[in-house]
Amino acid sequence: GDASRRYLSVHPNPTRDGRVSVTMPLGDAGTLWELYNPAGSRIQHGVTSPTFELQLPATAGTYVLRVHGGAQTWTRRIVRN
Repeated sequence: GDASRRYLSVHPNPTRDGRVSVTMPLGDAGTLWELYNPAGSRIQHGVTSPTFELQLPATAGTYVLRVHGGAQTWTRRIVRN
């Protein structure tokens, strides 16, 4: 298989304008994603697509994206400058 599609990709990270693109591992779309602010509160959530966009709030800091896949859950820290 294509090993490059076995992981979750988030870019750009850090982000300057708060926009990030998330690429799911192959075949793992249609699951839940959740975004947490630096204080730990869930502020956004939705259903994953093969590739989807996020818009972080204007406040700088480190946000946490949790993506639930078919077999595992990924956690990614996203820095907004």
